[in-house]
This record gives sequence, C-alpha cells and structure tokens, in this order.
Amino acid sequence: MKLFKPAYLAAALALLLIPSLPARAVDAPKQAIGEDTALVVWVDLEQVDTEMIEKLGDALAGLADNPILQDQAGGIPLGDISEMVDALTLFRSGFVQAGGEGLLLTLEMPEEGSWSPPISLLARTKQDVDAKAMGALVRTMTDGAMDAELAPVKDAEGWHDLAVISVGNGEPVTQALPSEPDKKAYKAFDEQLGEVKKPLLSVAFRMQDDIRDMIGMMAGGGAGGQQDPQAAMMLGMLGPLQNLDTIGFAVSEDDEEFEVDAQMVFQEAADAQQFGQMYNSIMQLAPALLAAQLQNVEDAPDPNTLNDFFMKLQMKQNGDTLKLHLDKEFFEMAEQMAPLFESMGGGFGGPGADL
Repeated sequence: MKLFKPAYLAAALALLLIPSLPARAVDAPKQAIGEDTALVVWVDLEQVDTEMIEKLGDALAGLADNPILQDQAGGIPLGDISEMVDALTLFRSGFVQAGGEGLLLTLEMPEEGSWSPPISLLARTKQDVDAKAMGALVRTMTDGAMDAELAPVKDAEGWHDLAVISVGNGEPVTQALPSEPDKKAYKAFDEQLGEVKKPLLSVAFRMQDDIRDMIGMMAGGGAGGQQDPQAAMMLGMLGPLQNLDTIGFAVSEDDEEFEVDAQMVFQEAADAQQFGQMYNSIMQLAPALLAAQLQNVEDAPDPNTLNDFFMKLQMKQNGDTLKLHLDKEFFEMAEQMAPLFESMGGGFGGPGADL
C-alpha cells in the first residue's frame, strides 16, 4: 500500500486530530526554521494511541459521508479511511518502537505554478533510536517506493533529519534543512509552538509577503461592498490581517478531555485590537441574526446555548496577540449547534445563511 507521501502523515494526523484532540512543550531546533519557512506542524506520536486514531478516523468518515459536504463540494476525497487508519496505526507503532517520540514537519510556499510545497521532516527521538528501523518503516509504508536516512541535527540533541528519497530515481522527496537558519522566523514560530506546555498537535503558520499582497488587493478592490454594513465589516478585517505575523493552534488533553488553544500574533498591538474588536462584534451579533431560524429547525439549540456558543468564540487580547481557548463545554455546545448549521447548508457561507 503506497500511502506514505511527503506530507501525508502530518497532514492526515492534523485532519484527524483537529476535531477532538490532546498537551510537552515543543522545542523545535533553530536549524529547522529558515526565512522562507511558512508552516510548522508538530505531532507527538507518543501521545497517540490506536483507540484515538480509530476514533478520529470515525470522525473523518462522518465528514466524508456528510450529505451537505457532498452536495456542495462533491464530498471530501479522503480515499479509503479504514486503510488510512491502518496505515497511521502501523506508522505510529513502528515509529515509536524505533525510538521516535514525535514528528516535526516544516513547509515553504510552493513555487509559482506548483501545488507541491518544499517539505522537511524532523524526528524527535530517544537516545537509542534505531536508524535502520526508521528507514525500514518508510520502505514498508511505501511498498519499497521510498527510503529514508536518519541524520542527527547538529547542535540539537534528540533531533534527527528524516530525509526521504525516491528509490526509483534517487531524487529527494524531502528537502534539506535551511542552509541559513533565520532568528526572526524562529522566534515567531517558537512563540506559537510554545504556547501550550504539552501539545499532542501544534500547527503554526507565518504570513508570507505574497499572501500580504493578495490580502491588500482584496481589501483595495472591495470598496463597493462597503454599502452593505456586514460586507464593510468583513472588508475592514482585511486591513489588520495584512499585518498578521503568525497564526496557530494546539490540541491538548486534560483529564481525557480535549482542548484547543488558538492565537493570532500581529506586528502591532493596534492591529490586534482592530481585528479583535471587529471579530468579536461579529460573534456578538451572530446570535441575534440566527435566532429567527431556530423555530424552523428540528432539534435546534435553545437561545441560551446559541448565545453561549458564540461567547465562547470571542477572542481575548494581550498586547499584539489574540487568544482563543475551546474546552469540553464548547465542543458539547457545538454538537447541540449542529442541527442549526446543517439547516444553513453546513455553515455561515451555505445556502440560507444570514451571515
């Protein structure tokens, strides 16, 4: 089964773990972060167990079978989920048995005209890591199509570069670590990855200049929409987004309950304040705008749940940073909100939505 692709493990785990997941501080090596690093994903495979992968595979299956998603986007092309779960379980077991603790995935923006971003894989390992077993694991996962070499990262104890190559042509699948680590970029990612003490999953994205330019074009080209107060508010949020530095989230576990912590770090506190005020205003308005639809929805949430749900989604400002914490109570309310969102076509943007 040729299931292993450069970003397959981290991306699939991220998809699996986002809806409901577990918190060891991520101390990424400086050598892994360069000026062009756009995304960093950390997965603590020691915290993942078979039951968790199966449970979250069931969650993915529910998404794939959601009739609303099938109607709007032709379904989610996840392939055979049971096969994916088996592959992830096999990889996790083999990785930990070989002395691995977790995987750190770093990506740069893809080149123009390409959908394939340059990727590096690093393994956090124990001292007695079995490099040969790691290579054998990659060969097993790809039916021999790919191989891997495990090389210690200089001056970063416990970290190894997991270099994957194609057996057929010998071409690298993952890229080498940056030749010149970038202190500014590292500091920005370190702030995101260190937000939660013991994350099962951490994801951090750093804004790139081409994305800033695209947001600027969107903001500058939407003047006509300002005749609509809601459209004007949405356009007003694009300005501070141009000055967003990083955005990230971490999934952790507390007493077997899953929690999500998200934060947005801006270049200036004023940008955080402006974006936060507009965003929170939308969260405050949402219950009133949706209340009229409750009477037409079977098993609709009560008005208090509707209000509390959006109150939970409000962000708190701390200088240049906006933070959001979602706990067990929020996810229980999210389940109660599901009939309302389904009636709107799957979310605020679906048919019949007022927001």
